[in-house]
Amino acid sequence: MPIKVLLLLNTQYNCKMKKAIQVLIIILVPLSGFTQSIGEKLKSHQDQYPLEKVYLGHDRPYYAPGDTIWCQAWLLEGRSHLTFEEPSILHVDWYNEQGECLRSYLLKINEEGQATFEIPTSPEDSSGVYYLRAYTQYQRNFDPAYQFQKSILLTSEGPAVAQAKASNDFSLQFFPEGGYLVQNCLGKVAFLATDTSGRPIQVSGILQKRDGSPVQAIQSLHEGMGAFSFTPKPREEYQVVCTYQGMEKTFLLPAPLQEGYQLLVNNRKEAFLEFSIRPSPGKRLVGLQVVGHLRGQVFLDETVQVEEIYGKRIARTNLPSGLIQLTVFDQKDRPIAERLLFNRNAREEVEVQINKNPSVFNPRTKVDLELNTLQEQAPIDSRLSISVYNSELITPQKDGLNIQNYLWLQSDLQRPIPNAHQYLQEDTPQARLFLDYLLMTRGWRRFNWQEVLTGAPQILYPPEQHISIAGKVSQGRKQEPVKAEVFLSKLDQEDFMSLNLITQEDGLFIFEGFDFQGSTDLVLQANEYNPRKKKKRKKGEVKRVGNKNVDIERIELNALPFIKRQYDLPQMAPEEREQYAQAVENIQIAKAAYRDILIDEIAELEITESRLSENQKRAEELKADFDASGIPYTPMLRTRYLDDLPTKGMQYTDIYELIGAQYPSVVIDRRNPSDKKVIMPNRRNSGVTTEAGAALMIVDGMIIDQNTGGTIPPILPLDIKSISILSATQAFYRFGEPARGGAVIIMTREERLEMGNKSSTKIKGTLNFTHPGYYQARTFYSPPYPLPRAVSARPDLRTTLYWNPALKINDQGETFSFFTGDQTGTFTIQVEGISTDGIPFVHWEEIEVQN
Repeated sequence: MPIKVLLLLNTQYNCKMKKAIQVLIIILVPLSGFTQSIGEKLKSHQDQYPLEKVYLGHDRPYYAPGDTIWCQAWLLEGRSHLTFEEPSILHVDWYNEQGECLRSYLLKINEEGQATFEIPTSPEDSSGVYYLRAYTQYQRNFDPAYQFQKSILLTSEGPAVAQAKASNDFSLQFFPEGGYLVQNCLGKVAFLATDTSGRPIQVSGILQKRDGSPVQAIQSLHEGMGAFSFTPKPREEYQVVCTYQGMEKTFLLPAPLQEGYQLLVNNRKEAFLEFSIRPSPGKRLVGLQVVGHLRGQVFLDETVQVEEIYGKRIARTNLPSGLIQLTVFDQKDRPIAERLLFNRNAREEVEVQINKNPSVFNPRTKVDLELNTLQEQAPIDSRLSISVYNSELITPQKDGLNIQNYLWLQSDLQRPIPNAHQYLQEDTPQARLFLDYLLMTRGWRRFNWQEVLTGAPQILYPPEQHISIAGKVSQGRKQEPVKAEVFLSKLDQEDFMSLNLITQEDGLFIFEGFDFQGSTDLVLQANEYNPRKKKKRKKGEVKRVGNKNVDIERIELNALPFIKRQYDLPQMAPEEREQYAQAVENIQIAKAAYRDILIDEIAELEITESRLSENQKRAEELKADFDASGIPYTPMLRTRYLDDLPTKGMQYTDIYELIGAQYPSVVIDRRNPSDKKVIMPNRRNSGVTTEAGAALMIVDGMIIDQNTGGTIPPILPLDIKSISILSATQAFYRFGEPARGGAVIIMTREERLEMGNKSSTKIKGTLNFTHPGYYQARTFYSPPYPLPRAVSARPDLRTTLYWNPALKINDQGETFSFFTGDQTGTFTIQVEGISTDGIPFVHWEEIEVQN
């Protein structure tokens, strides 16, 4: 029979390929009736819908209220763990124990796949569990269980109060290997024993027939998990009788299938993994399909040609490290058996070497350490974060969530793994056995075979590479969409920007490609589109004004619901917790004592801060007044507050005399005493082509165009709270043609509210708002000793001595330096990183600080 050789070569999606592991599979397929195999369909699906993985690291395991949490973010391609070539945006949220979002961050991921940020906490924050969540817009299309989330403990308390004794009631869950037991086939069953609160418990019992005939003894071996193997017989029911804390319970096993296929896996060998498929009596294997993939990288795609026993042995060094999904399909492409197993490739181990010479240091001295990363004894390039913290106060949590166990294990499992890194600390038969139990008792469905084989996920949220601003223009009481010309202006004196576009009939618009740093003031303006008026404009002329006949609104993504997932919290013995609480208290006492010593210096600082805060408060109040009146606020306003004047403005006979006296460059046109006008010099701009006229007057949000006969209502200077003027150029971009002569904005005092409802005077066709930009991370500070005497006298009680979230290592290694403080004892060097080939690694080491 003619055959076709099918080559499956793994490729990466849109990432920087440096040295990706490629797996070549040769499959012989008959030419007649050749169709795309299941493995090829999975590969096509993955190429079209790539995986994204996010990981957040931080400088130490737990914190006290008032500490700063220094963080690093990674965004990686999910199959290869390499970085994406295109820029990306990451959303990060910080929640308290009640599920309230306390802070949100918008992070720009750099070409190294990284971003940094910090979370400041307050001494007034309550102790408890807090949560970090991170996701991209593209990840919103998929199961939220795979979005990154982590629990962080914030505490300054002593030993926890002893919990009430749990009930002795318990439950036992069974997980047949492959999904089912089959009559007359040897099968393996994993089990998980838990108490009423869901915590794992150790149990022992007897597997027996329903009539009480014993089959074998069973016992949990690790965190409530265990397994046993037996051959179910026809017309028999099986049960397990267990005892826990004096309570005996009986649990019925799932009924075996009368016929079918049994998938058996041996994942305990160091050099290879192996599996077999066996049919029940009377069944044949011919035509079954076997697909194996690791993070979507297909390494096995084969149609079974034998009848009775199908088996495979695969060297671990031929596959990357990570979770494998092995699935058996029947002749109609239906999944009938599935198994998870873990591969550990010894060639992918990254070794971290830190040259400590000396390894003991004095307080307030410089520490220089050289770091190298190696793979198979050869130097490699990598990117990593490194922190140094006092491990006598902060106990290292080496079994907790980190970049290695997250990328290799947790990121592909829906449920949190307790003490995840315990399964990767050592590559021993026992560790592999316990990890096998874990994978048999944890469900995994990252890849939905129904979508892969017959459909596609619904992509509502495209990848987000830059900041975008979308909206809709409508008109009339029914708010019907209208074709419009829309203008977007950035209100920044040093970085002014203005863009425009024309919508379709649906009134929808989107401006894309922005990279704002920090919060940015923007203005959206819209006019009903009129091509005839557009043609009449002079070359280079732009008329920007919010049309009173249209409304403009922004369209933003709905808030993403927060689903709390409890991950590991730091394990602290009562004496460690007491020591930590005492240390936190001592640090606070020392800081308070030093504040008393330097009371004069602090008093001066407080005066300066008070003045600054007063100005900030006044600016915030003015902005609030503008927002309430529907007026776009900008820091470029020149504002006078009447309370700052000696008589609060009582010396002026009218508002025009007040404006003329406070702004000498402004001209008051008094030719018609009953119709005075405010005139400001017109500064020509490429976007302003009309002649200067009288300034636009705005009183508590009411627009008064002096050029069309508008007059200011009678206002006494004593009734005015503030006056602000805006130059012709800036006013034009905010208020359009009526402001071609500039703008004067008047806010009256709260006692005088004769102007009516301010909300009714907001400018239609114009929307003023502040848009969050990318977060600008602070730099971790380490004092360079020796310091000036006044500064040096202060106690240096830093718990974290060093934090560098973006250290690059090449084949020559890299040196990093920091200064010790006043605390002595053992300090942990904590490293989390990933090689440029996508291999994650972690490392802990210690140094000593002694007097």
